[in-house]
Amino acid sequence: MTDNQKLQIEYSGLTHIGMVRTENQDSFGKFPESDLNLYSEKGQLFVVADGMGGHSGGKQASSIAVDTVCRIYSESGQFNIADALLSSIVAANSKIYEAAGKSSELSRMGTTCTALVMHEENGIIGHVGDSRVYRIEHGKIEQITEDHTQVQAMLKEGVLTPEEAKVYPSKSVLARALGVEEKVKVDILQNITLRTGQAYLLCSDGLAKVTESEILKIVTDNSTEIACKMLVELANERGGKDNVTVQIIKIGTKKSVPLPSPEIINETKVLTPEPKKNKTLIYTSVILILLVLAGYAFKDSITSLFSSESTPVDEESIVISNNGELGEEGNDIYKDLLLRADRHFKSGRFETAMDLYKEILDEAPMNLAAIQGINNVALSFIKIADEKMSENNFEEALSYYYKVEVLQPENEKVKSLIRICENQINYSSTEIPVINEPVQQNLPKETGIVVVTNFHSAEWNFLNLPSNQYNLGNHEIEFAASSTEKKSIFRQDLTNAEISVEIKSNLPDNKSMVGIIIGFNQTGNQNKEEYYLLNCQRSEFTLQKISDKNSEQLLKMNAPPLDDKSGSWKLKVLSSDNRIHIFNETRLLGNWEGSEKINGKIGFSVGQDVHARFYNLHLRGTKKVN
Repeated sequence: MTDNQKLQIEYSGLTHIGMVRTENQDSFGKFPESDLNLYSEKGQLFVVADGMGGHSGGKQASSIAVDTVCRIYSESGQFNIADALLSSIVAANSKIYEAAGKSSELSRMGTTCTALVMHEENGIIGHVGDSRVYRIEHGKIEQITEDHTQVQAMLKEGVLTPEEAKVYPSKSVLARALGVEEKVKVDILQNITLRTGQAYLLCSDGLAKVTESEILKIVTDNSTEIACKMLVELANERGGKDNVTVQIIKIGTKKSVPLPSPEIINETKVLTPEPKKNKTLIYTSVILILLVLAGYAFKDSITSLFSSESTPVDEESIVISNNGELGEEGNDIYKDLLLRADRHFKSGRFETAMDLYKEILDEAPMNLAAIQGINNVALSFIKIADEKMSENNFEEALSYYYKVEVLQPENEKVKSLIRICENQINYSSTEIPVINEPVQQNLPKETGIVVVTNFHSAEWNFLNLPSNQYNLGNHEIEFAASSTEKKSIFRQDLTNAEISVEIKSNLPDNKSMVGIIIGFNQTGNQNKEEYYLLNCQRSEFTLQKISDKNSEQLLKMNAPPLDDKSGSWKLKVLSSDNRIHIFNETRLLGNWEGSEKINGKIGFSVGQDVHARFYNLHLRGTKKVN
């Protein structure tokens, strides 16, 4: 291969503390620092590490990881580059683990570590955690690495569906990291073909709010230095809740663009080369020739020296598997505690189980079984809280939601439910009496909590629907199949409305629908209707905003399965100020937040040729102030 045909690279790297954190726990590095030659003996090594957020020692852990990986890789006497990369990451794990054992303050420190080696036309990746490597080529972007997170592990094991994984709480909890266990499982990805026109991005999860399409455009349209700055700025514009680090490498066959000039952002230095004088190069060349000759004469001693300085890999407990991953991590010393915790959980003693799971996580924060146990406890608390809410016992529901918030502080759904409970408790604490009798058409105009316990035709408007097409019973409305669309509207305007209902319907085809109406209003001599509609079809649910026959889709969800016994959907819809929350039994299907407070009537909608029964119907809300 001629010099003109050899691959050349352009490279830049950048890290930023973000807009919220008080410390940058990200680190990144490159070996060698001073050139971009892919055809040197070791090629080019790029590393990104993200210290475990919120854990003491995160900054130290990521720094140790980068320094150790670069040093051990550069010193390694191993001929195989993949083996050298693996040894360097294993060495970094040992180094962090040993440092953590010497200090109580650093006992829980850990870090991600993602490294890319480019050597001639080949690429090799070593990967632990959720920092990522992307490849950009032919106008497309591909994530090469797989996130080592709890939710990804549960997705692979079939515990979660892809749809559930997207909304699962605590998505960023790591299932694997450097330094938290004595031995580590490493993904080694080999045989990555490097070609001109490609670009590679290494990044920490601080870039999560930037979409792949945005990354593709920014990296493709700009130099590596400018692209790094644009990505970091965009991550910060999206909130900057985490540290963010990026490294970008572009491959070409033209003359390489130099490494960027030195730049410091929040006390984190961008690595750059230092120019060397011609005289220095001559002296260096002479020294290298002498070293090569000496090395040949004393090769056995030098090999022994390298072997003693590098951290050895325990071949009995850490072995490369067929898919390039490291194997078993050893016996779980917390087995007895886990068994005890699981027994308490199965017996319904959730608090005791929670304490035992926490005890394990205090010593081993990446223990996947204990993390799963904590999440199971949280789900149980949510189920209890939802049941309390359905009984209008908002005080007890709130106490359980508070417990979940402690376990899963990033669970936005639980935060929304907490706000709903707090609002309902505030309303109930007023001295206005709750109406427990059937609600009459002409209610007083003062604000009060409305709880509908019995139904009467005077309370419902069936919008000119003939009486033979519907039947109204106690906590039940049934519609006959007919060629027209049907609506029933509760006559009282409500805010913070809560609708709990079971829906059973024939739904003759995929386009047929039944629906729940929220915030129904009529304007312009009753000719214009505006409302929100939960449109329930066989395969999907959508939340729509209807305005004078025009429909705007706000939210899309997969239709939940029908109840095995009743063949019905058990749904609950809550509106709270400007938010709408949709549940199937105790599972939150989705929520939506708008800019305006939701007021109006509630009701039901049934499509053409559809027979539908709405039963076990319970309504609650606050009378609108006129």
